[in-house]
Amino acid sequence: MDIPKYLQIENELKQEIISGKFKYGDKFYSEAQLKDKFNVSSITVIRAVKDLVKAGYLVRHQGKGTFISRSRKDKLVRLSDNEVFSSKQEEDSVKVLKLQEKKQSEILKKLGLPKYDSYYYIERLRLIGDTPFMVHRSFIPAKFINRDLAKDPNNYHSIYETLQSDKQLYLFDEPFTETDTIVKADIDISKQLKIAKDYPVVRQVKKTILSTTGEVVELVIGYKRCDYFSLSFSSTDYPEV
Repeated sequence: MDIPKYLQIENELKQEIISGKFKYGDKFYSEAQLKDKFNVSSITVIRAVKDLVKAGYLVRHQGKGTFISRSRKDKLVRLSDNEVFSSKQEEDSVKVLKLQEKKQSEILKKLGLPKYDSYYYIERLRLIGDTPFMVHRSFIPAKFINRDLAKDPNNYHSIYETLQSDKQLYLFDEPFTETDTIVKADIDISKQLKIAKDYPVVRQVKKTILSTTGEVVELVIGYKRCDYFSLSFSSTDYPEV
């Protein structure tokens, strides 16, 4: 099957960008230049360029032209969620605040579960000494929770370790997506973290699925004090220290 002309052009232009022919922020070819370069119509050129803009390789500025994007999407990077602790502080600890079986329809839908199914809600608090700095609210399909172990919430002090030993699930190696945003602490979060209401916290929403089945194994919503949060990332070709 022949590859459409616009896609051929798109792939060739993408390779030019990736190869380093252009620097980030450089002005890209004009429509007229591309028409001459590939001997094609405006429609073909416009479609190829639109796809590159959508993919994050290019950015358009009205009245100025098309430029190489300074922040290309879908670039692989190493990312580290660093814990910001004082060298004088004690090691962190975890308290399991709640472990309950629930059937809230909104959560069942997010977990990809039918209405008749259930999930476990596990709420944990992380502390440094007596200072709480993060709340984890995990939602896990009931099939992954051992009901006997769940009778004692402390058995899920470390959810990943328990799922590994009990269900042979290695969640650190499973596919996930995570979104971090800065929000204001509501009354419940402020009480749990012992901070003022509206104090800035990092809201981390992470969903982990099983690579073998695509099932959601955990949805966790965390709230971390901003003064205990640091994020660093680097390109995969940058040498690790």
